[in-house]
Amino acid sequence: MALCEDFVDFKYNHKSTDTIVVKGSMGNTEVDILVIGAGVAGLSATHVLANNGHSVYVVEAAHRVGGRAYSERLPNSAWFDLGCSYLHEGEINPFTEIAGELGCMLGDGRRFEKSRTKMTVNGRDASADELLSLNSLSDKCFLEMEDAKYNGTLTEVDDIASYIDWDHRFSHLYAHLLGGLNASDAHQQSVLDYLKTGYGLDYPVVGGLGKLIEKWASSFIGKVRLYLNCQVSNIDWSDKRVSVTTSRGRIRAKKVLITVSTGVINSGNISFNPALPSSISEAFFNLPCGVLNKIGLSFLDNTFTDDDSGWHVMFSGANDTEPSVGSFDINLDDGQQAVAFIGGSEALYLEKKGEAALAAYALECVEQAFGSDIKKKINGYICSAWAGDSMTFGSYSYAKPKGSKFREVLGQVLEEKIYFAGEASSVHHFGTVHGAYFSGIQSAKKVLSSM
Repeated sequence: MALCEDFVDFKYNHKSTDTIVVKGSMGNTEVDILVIGAGVAGLSATHVLANNGHSVYVVEAAHRVGGRAYSERLPNSAWFDLGCSYLHEGEINPFTEIAGELGCMLGDGRRFEKSRTKMTVNGRDASADELLSLNSLSDKCFLEMEDAKYNGTLTEVDDIASYIDWDHRFSHLYAHLLGGLNASDAHQQSVLDYLKTGYGLDYPVVGGLGKLIEKWASSFIGKVRLYLNCQVSNIDWSDKRVSVTTSRGRIRAKKVLITVSTGVINSGNISFNPALPSSISEAFFNLPCGVLNKIGLSFLDNTFTDDDSGWHVMFSGANDTEPSVGSFDINLDDGQQAVAFIGGSEALYLEKKGEAALAAYALECVEQAFGSDIKKKINGYICSAWAGDSMTFGSYSYAKPKGSKFREVLGQVLEEKIYFAGEASSVHHFGTVHGAYFSGIQSAKKVLSSM
């Protein structure tokens, strides 16, 4: 697919054999609006800006659009989402409708309902009482947080860990699930932030959420100039126009919309002149990019039945202080695959140990549920490693204790020249595709209103 006046031709594949042909640098360019980052926030902003009559450029450090929405094929040809994979809050998620318009099918949105959770305890199916016990633990934690908020005893420094009953048999399993949900450990997570999250149906996208975003972007991105493989190193906003230094030249723009992850900003890989105001820097610091890694195991045909499909959790070592825990989703919508999840410090630890360690974790989870013979039916795997990805330095944001209030701060505009967007700036839909989508649209409208 050729995009953007032949600036770049590319294929969506991150392997070293990528077909990427760059056709010239941008040199020194004057433009009305520059969007930095072609993830969902940058794309939704671009969608709004594309027909406004101003010159719009988009620069993206990666070789592809989509950001943390990215699909690859497993060895059995099923599409696997390395990043975001579900349309959360499906009833209000705009991509639910967009998927329909683009002919993309959605899977069962009820797959994470507590009543449908499949649980394995020490290699056997959990009893009804054990399942009830796990669900009661999570309900108790949530209700105590809600009560504290209602009674006025909840403070901005409270973390989720302080509301977990650590004497409960399944406390470590519950903490593991929270880590996967929020890409961070329970003691790192703001209760106030957690209570702002929305709920609803969680639709997997048949054929990959990353492919859905790619298809959606291809319908409008050709209306603007897009530069891939274009890393930003400095943003100088000291003058009337903002001067942006990239690996492919310098751009001077009236307005700059920054949509990169909080992980990239916090890394210092993009410098600012003058430095960002302390309120903005503090916001990024308190909304770091956490880590949720996923391991996709590919299986031979007919390995699983429809009864196996859905959310599985495993617990072993009942007498240990830190038992072995895990979770995975059996998804049969597109081939036979099991997707294991691991977040927070667990994810960081295994990522540093390498792909083999991540794959071993996923295999342990599946073996606990289906027995050791299941490994004979695996024909390959793919692992994400978001913490070490220099394009993101993490999966999505979480709010530290005291950090929840800073999501609104990222909505600030600096001298009607610098704007921010991304899932981290969404107050109620952070960590989601639609949160990034809404944020991009909102910021794009601010840009246009000031032109």
